[in-house]
Amino acid sequence: MKRPKSKISAVTTLHKNDNNPILVKFQNGDLLPGPQENLSCHLATDKRSKKTQKLIASCDSSVYIGDVERDPQMNTFIAIRNAVTNKMRLVQVETCSLLSEHVLKIDDASAVRVGTIGDQMLYSEFGSKKSMSNHDKMHKNKVNVDIFKNHLDDTIQKHNETVEEKQDISDFGETADNSIVPPMNKEAKNIKELYSLEEIVTPELLTELNEVAVEVLKTSPEELPIDSDFILQRIRNLQKLNDTNSEQKLLKTKALIYLDALMTLVKKVRKGQNFTHFSISDICDNVEMSIRKRFIDPSTTKAIKTAFTTRKAICHILVLAILLSDNLEISVDEMNVELKTTNRKEILEYAIYMGLKMSIKKEFLGLKMPSEMDEKRRMKPQMKRRRK
Repeated sequence: MKRPKSKISAVTTLHKNDNNPILVKFQNGDLLPGPQENLSCHLATDKRSKKTQKLIASCDSSVYIGDVERDPQMNTFIAIRNAVTNKMRLVQVETCSLLSEHVLKIDDASAVRVGTIGDQMLYSEFGSKKSMSNHDKMHKNKVNVDIFKNHLDDTIQKHNETVEEKQDISDFGETADNSIVPPMNKEAKNIKELYSLEEIVTPELLTELNEVAVEVLKTSPEELPIDSDFILQRIRNLQKLNDTNSEQKLLKTKALIYLDALMTLVKKVRKGQNFTHFSISDICDNVEMSIRKRFIDPSTTKAIKTAFTTRKAICHILVLAILLSDNLEISVDEMNVELKTTNRKEILEYAIYMGLKMSIKKEFLGLKMPSEMDEKRRMKPQMKRRRK
């Protein structure tokens, strides 16, 4: 008898700053089949280490606690199969091993008793006054070396991270010859004239993408090799327009293809990895070649992803995303989800560095005129003027 084959229709991965599904295992037993009406679960953040999350499960008689873990060397997925369509969806999950709070208390208490009760009892029962006095002094001055070492290591690490963050954010590595921001028209009379898609993508590449853009507009978004919801939604909006092959419609489609490759460069290429042979665009090879030439770190001779490469790519992504949005505005949280490797705070720092406009609650980013920027941001490279 042949085993039925299922087609994997979608793969859902973990989101960096969102609550992800958790696969729970009880160390001292298993859940009985059927509804668990008296069991409640809560997700909490450890105050000592804000990056660590704990899962707390409680029932009538016990409380179970465990750390939510994400294995860096192995990904865990659960498969959800539709019995009607025979399609399967893979969902990546985090794991958590729960242990009863009663067992934890017994372990901690036993460890303390084994280490301390014996000596204290011997000195109190049989020791002389001098030995008891020396023991008390030693006990008061006693320091747990492991705890002290861990605390010292954490302090040094936090200090190094703070220093490194200040150096990285305050100096993005931009110079007059090697700019990480797209060219800006300082003589623009309105927001729409501030940046040009032709200058960001380059006229040569736009010409090469003519036929590719037409094919993209004819293809269903679900069949395109693009995993960005932001880009796919804008392609859907363009496909709904009546003017089938208008220049502006094709221009935005080409820019979205370019944006997809930049997002892939930021999300999937590791720092220090040579992206010469790494496919960052499954739509057009010419886009890959253009990005390798323009986003290579000038301090290296190979196409290796460095901090300069990431910063330049993110600056171009933010500007392109704004230009390709209907209201010339993007959501900070949406960009945070799309870029994955960049947190919300870093996106706001990029926005400040580039002179972007932020809403009052720092939820949305837009463009603002050069007169509204500080002097440093007015030094961005001038947009090339075309010869008529």
